[in-house]
Amino acid sequence: MPSIISGSANGKIILSGEHAGVYGYPMIAGPISKMVTVSINNDQADHYDKLFLQLLDIFSKKFNLNLKELKKLNYQITSDLPRKSGLGSSAAYIGALFRALASYFSLTITKPEFFALLQKSEMIFHGNSSGVDAAIVTSGKFLVFQKKSASNPQQKTLFPLALKTLKHTPLYAVYSGSATESTKELVDLVASTTAISARKKTTLKSIGQITKKIQTSLENGIFPFQLIQKNQRLLEGLGVVSLTAQKIISKIESIGGVAKITGAGGVKTGSGYLLAAHLDGEILENFLQSQKWEFFSIF
Repeated sequence: MPSIISGSANGKIILSGEHAGVYGYPMIAGPISKMVTVSINNDQADHYDKLFLQLLDIFSKKFNLNLKELKKLNYQITSDLPRKSGLGSSAAYIGALFRALASYFSLTITKPEFFALLQKSEMIFHGNSSGVDAAIVTSGKFLVFQKKSASNPQQKTLFPLALKTLKHTPLYAVYSGSATESTKELVDLVASTTAISARKKTTLKSIGQITKKIQTSLENGIFPFQLIQKNQRLLEGLGVVSLTAQKIISKIESIGGVAKITGAGGVKTGSGYLLAAHLDGEILENFLQSQKWEFFSIF
């Protein structure tokens, strides 16, 4: 076995479909440049938390490995991907770990196997997950993703013209502050209110319909600014966007841009990173700098 080996996985953004994707509506999402890397060596192991040990247990059982031997290894984690901010850090973390372990033990894992393993592990963090984070880590591509079933989602690579349209549009991730709630808590919040609210069921359906329109627009070479704005208003209607995030979004709209949450959101404090777009990247970037907000370019 090699003495040291690494595995990496990228974070992700969701262009459209947050929360609605949990209920089987389509989503559009893809990787960003920021990533997590896990390196494994034979040095004396550190102490690992309960969640990390659960991941090792899942991997060892899947491939009939000795869990005690996995615990003896030393795992070093490096990352420029912000955590707990709606950018898929948990899926990237798990994906990087599993890729490193697969390389270390010379295992061949098919993409469907990797997705299933990653999705099973993601449930520890997020409960009822849509599966989109696991799909993006597995494929490394922009996808139209739909959760038909837990084990057999529908995944289609975004058409080349649609991807080109995205990459030619100035897109930035803007930090609205850390969410107090976990992704699981926010997913549970939507589930609990949707169960008693016909209006919120309609809102989820409307998000799904807008996602399809966004896909069509991108495939025709047009970035759908107005649809992104409508998507954000629907997410606000679900009650998953904090007042802090809404104020930032309003300011971005005041200079002719649009912005929306790009993850589960957040209610009490921040809503993690927002996806912001503008026809003129220089105008948007100068404005973000003037506001002293943390941000980075998606591509």
